[in-house]
Amino acid sequence: MNSQSIPRAPKEELPATKQPRLSFPMLRCFQLEHPEDEMILCDRQDCEATADYLEAEPDGTEHRLCSFHTQSHTYAARLAPRYPDPKAPCRRLQII
Repeated sequence: MNSQSIPRAPKEELPATKQPRLSFPMLRCFQLEHPEDEMILCDRQDCEATADYLEAEPDGTEHRLCSFHTQSHTYAARLAPRYPDPKAPCRRLQII
């Protein structure tokens, strides 16, 4: 008797797999560059973590997020660095 199994067609046709669709197809993620004398905090309410990611929407809106709240699947160190818009309000900690 042959020990190899014989492949068979499934009894029911499996549904075709769909590609996951991102809710923000044009969202661009960058490594957040902090100014020399301050640390930028995550934009999410009640989050006191340091922001590592800068997410830019097509309309120019920027979000400064920590690694827990980002939508990026890439480590921040592997993304292109970018400074945030200095005119945009954000939470900061002064470094002495």
